[in-house]
Amino acid sequence: MVTDVENSAIWDFVYAHILTGFWAETFFIPALAFFFLYSALFGVKKAVSVSSETFDSVLKNITLLLINAVLGSLIIGKLAFFIQMQASQVVTIPFSEIWASLPWIVVLMIALLATDFVGYWCHRILHTSPMWAMHVIHHSDRHMTWTTSYRIHMFETVFMVICAASTLGLLGFPPTIAAVAAFIGSAYNKYIHCQLGWTHGFLRHWLISPNLHRWHHAEHSEAYNKNFGDIFTLWDRMFGTYYNPGKCDVEIGVEAGPESLTDILIYPLMHWHKQYFAPKDQVKIPN
Repeated sequence: MVTDVENSAIWDFVYAHILTGFWAETFFIPALAFFFLYSALFGVKKAVSVSSETFDSVLKNITLLLINAVLGSLIIGKLAFFIQMQASQVVTIPFSEIWASLPWIVVLMIALLATDFVGYWCHRILHTSPMWAMHVIHHSDRHMTWTTSYRIHMFETVFMVICAASTLGLLGFPPTIAAVAAFIGSAYNKYIHCQLGWTHGFLRHWLISPNLHRWHHAEHSEAYNKNFGDIFTLWDRMFGTYYNPGKCDVEIGVEAGPESLTDILIYPLMHWHKQYFAPKDQVKIPN
């Protein structure tokens, strides 16, 4: 006969591995779902971007996806679970009771708003020194496609997972709601990186469009440090970082970003070494 203590231990073990799998699969499931949806709408040829220059960019992005997925399965999932559990013990407000008293769709919307709000500020932090040394990898893609959402350095992946796990733990969202919110956020992030000029019409006032996010990646001085949101325009409007002059048809990506896969992987370490350890009169740090 299984005792209550043993039963609790079993469920803790199962829950830990569900979360571990969830954080690892967050990299894969939205990618596959979005690929099939995009292929159905626009064709496989456009989904894989077969032009030589764009294909090279996509290949690097997919390689980084695989690296982050392996890292996720080995480390990040367990780190996220630990952070969520620790964060959930800090808060004394009975959030679980609050969520249980509300319709699930309302809880999901709150979870999306909360994670998008935290994501907005984490994104702004990534645009500051020394965090930019990690995030410039994402902006180094000069041929933006939906796979650009996966051009993320492993250091940035860890940073973003820590932020997301802390939010979910502190607010105590049900695991199912947290998983659905993360899936929607991940899939939507791929959508706004698409090679689409969509502006969303009247919905542009509330939801980030591919055209609006393209301005965030634009090599255009007036667009620098603008449009940090992933899903909702609310935070950019509220905190003065909203920029939408119309159709974005300017160059994309930073000029001085790392190009080869090796450069991408070691760039943050090299940048930090030059910034903090190399003689100041021998090196010029890029912005």
